[in-house]
Amino acid sequence: MEDQLPRRVSALIVSRDCESELRQCLTALENSNSREQLEIVVVDDGSQDGSPGVADDFPDVVSLKLPKRFGWTRAVNIGLRTAKGEMIFLLPPWYVSAPETVPTLADRLAASTEAGAICPHLEKVWPFPTRESLIEAWRTGDLPGARPVSASDQEADYPGLVPILLRRELLRAMNYLDQRFGDKWADLEMCSRVRGGGKKILVCTGIPITRVQTPGAVMSSMEWADSANGVATWVGLHYGWFSGLRARLGMAFHALGRGNTSAFTRILGGSKIDGNQD
Repeated sequence: MEDQLPRRVSALIVSRDCESELRQCLTALENSNSREQLEIVVVDDGSQDGSPGVADDFPDVVSLKLPKRFGWTRAVNIGLRTAKGEMIFLLPPWYVSAPETVPTLADRLAASTEAGAICPHLEKVWPFPTRESLIEAWRTGDLPGARPVSASDQEADYPGLVPILLRRELLRAMNYLDQRFGDKWADLEMCSRVRGGGKKILVCTGIPITRVQTPGAVMSSMEWADSANGVATWVGLHYGWFSGLRARLGMAFHALGRGNTSAFTRILGGSKIDGNQD
């Protein structure tokens, strides 16, 4: 593949400890229609398995290997500094695309002046959460209020951490992802900014995508604190500073009540996964 060929889309994949899924994801992308217009960028977020070496088996994939875990937000922003596409396809590594997925998404986004982002087929989407529902998601790992996607294309507030194609200029206008977030919930704030800017997020049911693995729900104390920080940050941004503080305190004392003193301390301190964590 010649470097001077234009890149219409950059598929940006943040990978951590998912060697098998990443290989399936990259193999599928290599078989994309109009592959010459697709750039693939993999950011390895400090994996401890064989994931960092997977991208090396694909000569036309750009591979960035972070020396330790920087978290999803910083990893995406690092990848965006390298990606050259006019559109950015944020693709979790546990999704496998069909040959037509990426070019069809790009065509649909390019054809809509109202859409700021577009997703392939999904089973459910969410309205923007309340303070209480987001805290419940932190406690249980399941965000309440999901709505099934109908047989026709529809708008969404928050599709979850799923494949989503955005215009690069829109990401640039929002100064990329908000680094007050660590590994969790920056995608929710990204969608908030897309919708707050008057643009739609569309889910297109006729564009295929397959999930080959669901991320594990068991979190370490650091991950639990990172998620709590994301919840408190988002609540503070959208419901006011005092609501964010109340959310943080409530989650901290919930962790303490569960006997997790490490998470209690980290949540109170606003710990997040950004490369500076212990």
